[in-house]
Amino acid sequence: MIMIKIYKLKLHSRFLLLLFLSFTVFATAEGVEGDISLSNGGQLNQNSSYQHMSSINNGITFPEIQTFNYTISAGVVTSFVFSNNNISFDNLTLNNAPLISGSTVPANTVSIGATVTTANGFIRDIGYAVSQDLSNMENFTVIYNNGNSEQTVTFSTTTDKLKKGVNYIQLCAHNTLDADGLKSGIFTVYVNNTDEYIKIIEPGPIASRNPKIRAALYSAYGVDELKVIVQIFPGKSTNTASIYYTTGQGHFDGQKFLCFTYDGRSLRDKEQYTLSVGFTDNKGNFVGPQLVTFSVDNDPIAQLLPYPSPYNPNSGKPMKIKYILAEAASVTINIYDRAGKFISKVTDKSSGTEGANYAQWNATSYAGDSLANGIYICEIITNNGKENRRYRSFAILKK
Repeated sequence: MIMIKIYKLKLHSRFLLLLFLSFTVFATAEGVEGDISLSNGGQLNQNSSYQHMSSINNGITFPEIQTFNYTISAGVVTSFVFSNNNISFDNLTLNNAPLISGSTVPANTVSIGATVTTANGFIRDIGYAVSQDLSNMENFTVIYNNGNSEQTVTFSTTTDKLKKGVNYIQLCAHNTLDADGLKSGIFTVYVNNTDEYIKIIEPGPIASRNPKIRAALYSAYGVDELKVIVQIFPGKSTNTASIYYTTGQGHFDGQKFLCFTYDGRSLRDKEQYTLSVGFTDNKGNFVGPQLVTFSVDNDPIAQLLPYPSPYNPNSGKPMKIKYILAEAASVTINIYDRAGKFISKVTDKSSGTEGANYAQWNATSYAGDSLANGIYICEIITNNGKENRRYRSFAILKK
């Protein structure tokens, strides 16, 4: 015989209480069975009252009518306690702290736990399910299977089943007197590796006086462009007043990367600056700031960098050639061997923009031949009314 008693609910905020449980209640004193049904499909409405109706069946008496009046506002559920089969869950935890549905954790390995109590018999087993799909919450991992000695069990276990993004966690327990078990509410947990929240791609260690700013930003709660803060500080720290401040509004590209060319006053040649990027997610959590220090070089060709060096042509990946220009110009890139013999032309009068640019080379000669191991020379020629050249050596080492 199934007995259901909802005896405690603590709601601290707005939370979609997911009663995906197949509760069966006795709707009348005569014992006619019926399903719990809420008009909006299982969610509690704001500013509404809910009742647990009492009934009698086979001599089992439910408590008197209980009315719950809740105004659901801006927080989350910190505890969800109910009983069925005389089993109750309490003190649900995540990383040994009270479980808050909507929690964010930094990794997929976390501890989860609860206190489980039964009024009749003993706790037979306890399990948990983790899924990224609400329709697939039936694969429970048993973490307690003692069976015949305890009416109250407090457990904590470590799981590595959470994945980046949204995860759903549910607990299940049985006692020794009933075949049917009890499932807890379903709780939402977001996994975010904090190292991946903000990744500054540009500028690198060397930049032009109007550097490109490019960064990857991530949050499971979402990134609002207005909540992205970009600042530049003089020197190697952020302890002084910033010389530049902007939000992310209008500075995101189609791939949702923060991506734009610095539009403040030109930075001074040969001086160092610190870029700071941070944002507040849609749950009000501040992420960052992520910092990078760079030096300004206003030479016409501020940097020429073929990489990796040594380069292995058998890697299946082309060599990249990075170059930084003080101003937009046409660009030609040539490759020579150590004796100065022409080997290959990488680009011929292509358009280079102010700031960082990239080219690729497949490490073959102009005739399509593979190259021997050795030292080679990369030449870049730029022209914006005045010709400039720069050279950089690199190595080829086949493996």
